[in-house]
Amino acid sequence: MLCRDLHQAQAQACDRTGDRDLRSQLPQPRQVDPDLPPRRDQRRGRHQPGVRALASPRLLHDPLHLPSAMSAPRGQAGCERNPTIGPTISRMRAVLASASLIVLAGLAAPAASQAAARSTHLVIQNETPRTMFFVAGRARHGRVTQGPPSRIAPGGTGELKAESHGFMTGTEGNVTYRLDGVAGVANFHWDNPFYGSNSASDSGPRGFATTHLGNHGNRTVVFFEIHPVGAPFTNCNARWVLDHLGARAEPSLSAFDRDSGAFSTPLKRLGFGGWVDTGCSAVANGGPVRNAQHSTDGFWTIDILLRSMTINGQAMGSRNHVRIEVEPGTAAHRVVARRPPRRNEQLLFHGRVMIDTHHGEELIEVHPIDPIRFQARPTVH
Repeated sequence: MLCRDLHQAQAQACDRTGDRDLRSQLPQPRQVDPDLPPRRDQRRGRHQPGVRALASPRLLHDPLHLPSAMSAPRGQAGCERNPTIGPTISRMRAVLASASLIVLAGLAAPAASQAAARSTHLVIQNETPRTMFFVAGRARHGRVTQGPPSRIAPGGTGELKAESHGFMTGTEGNVTYRLDGVAGVANFHWDNPFYGSNSASDSGPRGFATTHLGNHGNRTVVFFEIHPVGAPFTNCNARWVLDHLGARAEPSLSAFDRDSGAFSTPLKRLGFGGWVDTGCSAVANGGPVRNAQHSTDGFWTIDILLRSMTINGQAMGSRNHVRIEVEPGTAAHRVVARRPPRRNEQLLFHGRVMIDTHHGEELIEVHPIDPIRFQARPTVH
């Protein structure tokens, strides 16, 4: 009965919004230089002015979102010298009570939400020698907040963003491109429903193969790729990842952030503001901007000022900050638990690159598995 009621509510909301043709989202016709890199969100790496931001990527995110009035205070950058997990029972009860209030507030007042309940970010990588031209697209559910590019140059990337719009709705749609001089089209489809699992599909014209990766959680990123059949591919958009490193360090975790980790991290693994796999692995070195911080979920959080990072032979550009999340049960965690890294110590690390979609933003993180190595501090001349 509940599922039928939810389905009816979603169908009614969709009837109100209707299908949305993505051609209306295209920019005005203009001369596009294929040599220019794709535009990037200049706000990446910093919080929006005037919005009080949550400091932790591991706070609870319920499907209807946190009202702005429920923002937790920022933590102060500083030392976490004692790694012992020791919050008192009363403190944990307060954390759980606060989390329950957040859920109830989101259910009672969805109109106060600052972000949509569901959002999908499509990243389409053109690994062919031919330019891709937009043909058609449609948002069956939700609305498009960033329209698809009119063309994607060879070796380039095109992006599209969509989100839910209305009570208890998701977002679904597709976008179609043709390859210059090739018969047939390439189609990319996404579906991020209010309830149920995410899905994505893709297809290309004869002689071309398509793949996708990611697509986990209520706020997600889907990485699509198209390449010639038989050509080597990596399922990793290294340039996109490197271009989306932080421009500055993330804020320090607050006491609430650290104490609530045991509760919020399992929810993230279920998809509530969780992690999205980029398919990339990175090798990097740099120093913590503050002492490593330990949380009740067992994670060590280390915010790094990078000296270098490479992914598939490509080096980072001007953006040079990344957050490391060291998970329990890994060789990296055993090293850090014995000797928590301190501010400015130089570290060499290797790990999987993930996207943390906390608060509707996209934070690039490295989750090391191999042992983290301590290096000598660089000599200053």
